[in-house]
Amino acid sequence: MSFRYRERTVVDGEAIDPYDLNENVNALVGELNGKLDRDNLPERAISENMIKNQVFNIINQETKTGNTDMIDSDGNTIATNFDVHEVTYDFEEDGVLTVHIGGMTSRPNNSFAVSGVAMSQGDTLLNITCVVNGQVIANVRKISDNFQDYGFYAVGTAVVVAGSTTIKIRARLTTDSALATDFVRFKQVSITSVFKRR
Repeated sequence: MSFRYRERTVVDGEAIDPYDLNENVNALVGELNGKLDRDNLPERAISENMIKNQVFNIINQETKTGNTDMIDSDGNTIATNFDVHEVTYDFEEDGVLTVHIGGMTSRPNNSFAVSGVAMSQGDTLLNITCVVNGQVIANVRKISDNFQDYGFYAVGTAVVVAGSTTIKIRARLTTDSALATDFVRFKQVSITSVFKRR
């Protein structure tokens, strides 16, 4: 490549703008890519079928159907962190991951007594979070037990490194009363992730 004259030269004591410095880099980038830009390419010269699928982004979607009850094997409500849905992906390089979680919750016992104990509505909150590699990236608004059925959605972003990445929808109940009087059922949940290469 022949010598490229600098578009912008900084002089001592001069106040500079980052755009001025980018001019030098842009001149080099234009030389390397053959000066291809929107001005010298015909409209629709590059179509979708010319680009291999998932070249720039990798999109995954996992839906868990059926009911998942937030109770243990003895029928007791789980008060600690409960992983409702979990997926693991292997990425070959570093990137930025945007995760969308959603689903439907139900409190089947919300309108009547359980084991002879009457429910006291309004004192149990459901906390739902999206967790990527152990880090919380999104929180759903806390859901009161005043709602028998409730749809939820959240989106968050995380930087991930090459290798295994685990995404979870995690739930936890906070309450002032005995947890045995209530449990949560997740009817259908989904995790949609968009991985963008850096």
